[in-house]
Amino acid sequence: MGSLPIFARKMVYCRYQGSRIEELGGETTAAK
Repeated sequence: MGSLPIFARKMVYCRYQGSRIEELGGETTAAK
């Protein structure tokens, strides 16, 4: 996991967060 470049980690993290927000109906975006 540490071998992954920063940009690659961010891309995966953003994609994961995006899918989570879709599951929650986008309510988390308003909270943040």
